Parts: sequence; structure tokens; C-alpha cells
Amino acid sequence: MRSACLAAALVLLPINANAHLVGVEFGDFYAGSLHLMLAPEHVAAMLVVGLIGAQQSLEVARWGLIALPLGLLMGCLLSLILVPGGFVDPLVAVSLAVGGCVGIAALRLPVVLVTALATLVGLIHGYANAVSAIGTPVDLFLYLSGIAAAGSVLGTLGLACATALMRWKEWVPLASRVLSSWIATVGVLMVGLALLR
Repeated sequence: MRSACLAAALVLLPINANAHLVGVEFGDFYAGSLHLMLAPEHVAAMLVVGLIGAQQSLEVARWGLIALPLGLLMGCLLSLILVPGGFVDPLVAVSLAVGGCVGIAALRLPVVLVTALATLVGLIHGYANAVSAIGTPVDLFLYLSGIAAAGSVLGTLGLACATALMRWKEWVPLASRVLSSWIATVGVLMVGLALLR
């Protein structure tokens, strides 16, 4: 038993932690995509936009899905002119907390609010992902395109899955609100940790 525990500990022992630019061997587009998709806080933000869209009419949800990749692209472009600072992590945390709270409320929102929320989430998370490429030898066009594409796919999948499941089972809207509450909780905890630093 001791040998099995020791073997498991050695296998799980981290050797090297790379926080940025994962998957560069696949190309710059995929590096941008993977950078967004391998960070739980960014995945949660894209999914909460999809969950909020699923709580709206399809016409309103479509505007959110258009606004999300545009917001991601704007955030990526903003990273090229705005110097990164300590404000990025708190903004990511606030976007999770606010997005999660909107998902919990499950209100029918006007198209302007859904579009604004999706754009802001995209702007914040696009910027947060793109600043990691500043000063690196990646092709910025491909890298930033990968970020926008991955975020768009995640938001669309969240919306499509939630919408399809909401029509199939009556408990899914409640499950969507529960998932939103978890995302909001993570955001609040991240805000608290950012304030303690």
C-alpha cells in the first residue's frame, strides 16, 4: 500500500508549471485557443454567457453570441495598446461574479443588456488572454484569432446545450441557475483573494 501511495505521489508530482502560451508546438492559432480553453475562469465566463443566452429568447441570445467574439477581439486589440496592470485579475473575477448573478436571477433581459454583458465579458477575457502574448515571438494575428474563436465556440456550445436541454427536461433551468451560482461563487472568492493581495 505504501509503495502504491508513493508511486501515485511521484506520478502526480508537478515537474514544470507553464502558465502561459501552452500548445505553441501546434501553431499560434491553437496556442491562443488553448490559452483560453485551459483556464477554468475563462471557460466559466464563456459558458455563463451561453447560460444567460439560453434564458432569453433566441433572437436576444443571437445578439449575445455575436457580441461575445467581437468583445474578445476588442479585448485582444486593447492589449496591444494598454499596458497590462494589476487590474486584470480583479476584472476577471468581477465578470464571473456579475455573470453568475445574472444567470442565477434567470431574468428575461432586453437585447441591449445581453449584448452589453457579452461584449464586456469578451472585452475583459480577451484582454486577459492576449496580454500573455505581448513580447513573445508568436504571430499575434493568429494567436488573437484563436482566442476569439475558442471563446465563440465555448459560448455557442453553452447556449446550444442549455437551450436544447431546457426544452427536453424541466429541471434543466434550475440546473443552469445552480451552475451560474457556482460561477458567481468562484468570482466572489477571486474578488476576495484579489483584495487580500
